[in-house]
Amino acid sequence: MKTTIVTLFCLMLMNFISEAYGCRCSNFTQKKSFCNADFVIRGIAQNNRILASGDIEYDVNVEDNFKMIVNKTIKLRSRSPNNSCGVHLDTGTEYLIAGAVVTGRTTGTFYYTDLCNWFQNWQGVDSHT
Repeated sequence: MKTTIVTLFCLMLMNFISEAYGCRCSNFTQKKSFCNADFVIRGIAQNNRILASGDIEYDVNVEDNFKMIVNKTIKLRSRSPNNSCGVHLDTGTEYLIAGAVVTGRTTGTFYYTDLCNWFQNWQGVDSHT
């Protein structure tokens, strides 16, 4: 009984610590982030929905492909912004988005990004980028 209580306490403590520290990413340059990404696009966020997993799925109209050609409209997933590393896209706003293509047996193929990928409001992107 004592072991079970100690184990539960340690698990709860680890959960609180991970939430307190938040997102941890490698400190990459934009060039390195571009190279590491499966796709890089300029897109406009449309609507979004919360999935059963708690992740958010956005519909994004793709304006430009900079790495890997993707469809004109993609479904982009991210962790909830309330969780560590999740991004929030404002509807109607244009972004530069880099991320990964994820293929799962039950989820199919989707596009994924988070704060560890290159994610930036398009108006803030330097013309020399």
